[in-house]
Amino acid sequence: MSTHIDTLRRAATKLRDMADAAAPGPWHALLCDGSTGDPSLDHVPHASGVTSEGGFVVCDEVMLTVTDATLIAAMGPGVALALAGHLDDTATGIERRGVTARITAAEMSATAVARRVLGEAS
Repeated sequence: MSTHIDTLRRAATKLRDMADAAAPGPWHALLCDGSTGDPSLDHVPHASGVTSEGGFVVCDEVMLTVTDATLIAAMGPGVALALAGHLDDTATGIERRGVTARITAAEMSATAVARRVLGEAS
């Protein structure tokens, strides 16, 4: 059980560290030509990676498709912080139940997410 708690806490810390080091959101996905590929977002002005609305741009570079850039933009610092909170809450729940309690399916899922964040095998 302490392995689950440790994994959850390490992943939460990593997510917080990455979110703190990243540019604050909101993030927007743009093609390198400045368009979004999504007509509903084409109003978002940008220059040097920063929108006039204070958001940041994830540019669709050669290695990314606009779909990849959109996913990356959606998973910005706010999502990382929310996920870190969830992982910490899950670890706290396991701790409160004590060493004899069984790990629930939801806790196993959270631990699998934590392992992905840490780059460990799931």
